[in-house]
Amino acid sequence: MPRREEIADGKPISVYIDVVSVVTAERERLQDALDAGNLAEIISQYPVRETPALDKIAK
Repeated sequence: MPRREEIADGKPISVYIDVVSVVTAERERLQDALDAGNLAEIISQYPVRETPALDKIAK
């Protein structure tokens, strides 16, 4: 993350996000929660209320 001084200088700042590694780690975390049957973690960490997931979980 850029520091306050770098932002204050107004110079361009490049940001790099390794999407593949972030998505891979998140998929593993979700799969671990699924394997453990940890529905509380899934519901608290993901916006399942905005998806049809709650209906499937309830069934």
